[in-house]
Amino acid sequence: MQDVTQIELIILGKEKEITFVQYIGSANDFTEKPVTIKKPVERIVVLSDGEHAEALRVLGAMDNVEGVNSELITREYARVFFPEFQDVTNIGSVYSEDYEAILSLNPDAVITYTWWNYPEIEEHLPGVTVLRFNFYIGGTMFDEMRRLGYLLDSREEAQEYIDFVEGYENIVKEKIETLSEDEKPRVYVESGRDAWKTFNSIGGPAYQLRMAGCRNIAEDLAGSATGTVQVDPEWVIEENPEIIVKLMGWMQGGGYGTDDPSELENTIVEIGSRPALAGVNAVQNENVYAITYDVLYHPSMIVSIAYFGKWFHPELFEDLDPQVVHQEYLDTFHESLNWNVYENGVFAYPPFEES
Repeated sequence: MQDVTQIELIILGKEKEITFVQYIGSANDFTEKPVTIKKPVERIVVLSDGEHAEALRVLGAMDNVEGVNSELITREYARVFFPEFQDVTNIGSVYSEDYEAILSLNPDAVITYTWWNYPEIEEHLPGVTVLRFNFYIGGTMFDEMRRLGYLLDSREEAQEYIDFVEGYENIVKEKIETLSEDEKPRVYVESGRDAWKTFNSIGGPAYQLRMAGCRNIAEDLAGSATGTVQVDPEWVIEENPEIIVKLMGWMQGGGYGTDDPSELENTIVEIGSRPALAGVNAVQNENVYAITYDVLYHPSMIVSIAYFGKWFHPELFEDLDPQVVHQEYLDTFHESLNWNVYENGVFAYPPFEES
């Protein structure tokens, strides 16, 4: 009978305390841990590189944020994309949290990654619920948005986001489903921070790559718990990818924090000038691209799917404009920024030729 009552309260949105299962760890090595949180969740501290903060704005919960890590205050990207955080408490770096500062804010919850400093954060924050989500993995994005949306009484906002992304995903799916495997290009994706580091089937961009219809040449390789794989140049030469995509990490150039495309351009030039890649089809045919984390490892992931689709299948997606998708996403979920993607920021390179 108690379970029935709780279900009825959940349906009505009146449940005052809820226990749910959290996933602790990485993609292929996680454990399930129950966590109890009291509702409403009104005071939040954020510990992340920005993915969680972006999700909070999507859910209309930015006013609930009482403290953030210093990276979300000082980084140029954060200054322009999260101007609200200039007026909230700095609780130290995400890499060296100030637990006393966090406790002084009397938060209802701290939100961070599933794998970050567990169980250290919980041990240093007695009485504070630690919510663990990622918001950078495509395959779990909808589930995480739904769950956080429920906890924040933002279920309608969560569903609006899911409907928006699924709408564009369905457009892409319908076209990709018409292709045979042989019609999907072989792609080498390289990590932003390291040369010759790529991603297998559980790596960060795996969902977006599959959605956009390519054959990831590292799909079946063994790798780390997060799906990264260190490869040799000789292996890439042998695989001879048709397309190369370089991921540009935070503070590596591009994104919301700059209008200067030179770092992305220089990165493409560097890849093309590697002696090991001189004979690879992607370099020979000038099919080398760069994309920033800002539209890849965030709730804005649909933008990267649009870019990938356009790069991998330009004729199939002739009518799909990634900038239109990006602008609509920002206008719908980040209206307060009044951002114009045609004038500000650098998110992918090279730019498409105007028709």
